[in-house]
Amino acid sequence: MQKWTVRAVWSVGCWLAMWPGMRAIAQEHRPPEKIVFDYIVTQTQTDTETGNTTYSNYYFTKDGKYAAISGQSDISLVIYEKDQPSWIVDDHRHTITAYTLPTMMGGFAGIAGAGGAGGRHKISLRPSGQTKKICGLPAVGYVAGDQGGQTVNFWYVQLNFDPGLIYKMGMGSYMGKKMEGRQLPGNDNSPLAVVLKNKNYFLAEVSDGSKKAIETTKIDKSNFVFISTGYKVKDMSYKSLGEMLKNAE
Repeated sequence: MQKWTVRAVWSVGCWLAMWPGMRAIAQEHRPPEKIVFDYIVTQTQTDTETGNTTYSNYYFTKDGKYAAISGQSDISLVIYEKDQPSWIVDDHRHTITAYTLPTMMGGFAGIAGAGGAGGRHKISLRPSGQTKKICGLPAVGYVAGDQGGQTVNFWYVQLNFDPGLIYKMGMGSYMGKKMEGRQLPGNDNSPLAVVLKNKNYFLAEVSDGSKKAIETTKIDKSNFVFISTGYKVKDMSYKSLGEMLKNAE
């Protein structure tokens, strides 16, 4: 269960973005015509029980204003902008769908609690005192244990740019207010709390000692440029998830 809890904590925004019903509706809130991403981080996610592996590419701008995720999905790209609605890019339909996570989850507090806060399976980390290098960068280790005695290792690298939008899921100032009130998802020692409390931290690896559930294979400069010209924009930034699904039927 722990590997799914970890995945839910840091990727609930991406999971929601891949929701099949989130396609089709209104129009407005258009992204800029051009976004130049300065950095790329590539990760693999492996189900340690089945061995099935997928990958994700994370893109970041140096100023921290934009971040994006792409992977093995029918959704081409999810783009986050600081303090603004996020966008789902569908190259097949040539559409860009705007959404705002706090608004979308307004009518689905139960889902938000189960995913964003780790649900019933809260993870509490403690520093392991271990270090190593991942993609040439120093990584610091944290460890979590469950009631069965199994330990899970979390490795974080400190980047020279801000990857925070990936973890804040585009919630920007909303997450900032939560931080000020110390109402962090899960608890103060959760995997998400570690990256939010430490400048430029990125969760680079998760393993049980023998198998890696999350592995970072690349941290590098990027020449990826997203061009929004020609896409139809659908604005769902003012809708809850229930309204979005109802309109998509």
